[in-house]
Amino acid sequence: MDDYYIKDRELAAYFEAQWFDKLSWHDKSALSDFAAAPVAENFIQLPFFQQSAELITSSLRAHAVAAENLLEIGPSLGRTCYELITANNSLKKITVIEPSQILLKHFKNIITSGGQHEFPAITNFRQLGQVTFDANPVTRACSNIDFSFIESPIDAPLSLEAFDVTVCLNVLDQCGSPLAIVETLQRNTRCGGLVALSCTYQWDKKHVKDFMQTRSDISDYFSPRWEKVADANFEYRFRTNERYASTFLSHLVIFKKHDA
Repeated sequence: MDDYYIKDRELAAYFEAQWFDKLSWHDKSALSDFAAAPVAENFIQLPFFQQSAELITSSLRAHAVAAENLLEIGPSLGRTCYELITANNSLKKITVIEPSQILLKHFKNIITSGGQHEFPAITNFRQLGQVTFDANPVTRACSNIDFSFIESPIDAPLSLEAFDVTVCLNVLDQCGSPLAIVETLQRNTRCGGLVALSCTYQWDKKHVKDFMQTRSDISDYFSPRWEKVADANFEYRFRTNERYASTFLSHLVIFKKHDA
């Protein structure tokens, strides 16, 4: 698939938003590579992924769902996946659907391969630096998981298996068919399982092929068969240069599936 928007600067933004705080595991000096002038760490780091995983985990526990298998669509560089694995010892199998070759490659490097990996770093408006990330602690934490990978866009609903929890965060408004993604999540969630879905509502015709599939509230994708168990709004932000960031409000909903 053509990675039409994943260039070095965008990859740098994804990486620092998801993994900036973990650079200090082995090399605190690496943090200086993220700015030529002083920048507050809380401007670079984004807690969205931890916040989302915490809400999903608390919902699983509140509804007595011991999740053994999980489906995530569009996991990017894997921070939410990592947080869910480390918070839920019951997880054994995870299926990942990621159409971006670049993101899937780096997801595998961080989550399953381990070792030292190079990532671009935003240093100022015109230049990119580089940082080395030691993925070994992440890989060790995820070593008990059996991963399956699907590198494909979802143009039509997929039938896979019945998952205990299905997750798709901030993908709907960046894809051709939002409804196909929602239906894939719903179809592949077992009765009694949970769907976690979020969106920033940045619907754009350059991505979405059929605007009739968009919603002003993603809860409207769910019929009465589904019980809403959580609803929250979290800040979703990416730095595009040294001292400037694009900030969105991401709406996260979690629904439980009941028998028809």
